[in-house]
Amino acid sequence: MKDTSEFNITESVQEVINMQEHQASSRSVKIVPHFYGFPRKNGQQTLLGAEILDYADHDMNLVTDETRLQQAIFNLQSNAL
Repeated sequence: MKDTSEFNITESVQEVINMQEHQASSRSVKIVPHFYGFPRKNGQQTLLGAEILDYADHDMNLVTDETRLQQAIFNLQSNAL
């Protein structure tokens, strides 16, 4: 992929949620992201299946095409709404 870069997934997902927040609230829907499986910054493994509640304690960065990932998330949310 030529447009790959490292970025924070929580910030990227929140941008997409913000774009559709009005549409969701007009339908009495609240979009809440949940993240699983990201490693801790101190190197300890995260428990399998455990939801990450403290983003500051985990390495939430990905290396991929952020624009394409955001478009996929946007499309999934749009279909759900």
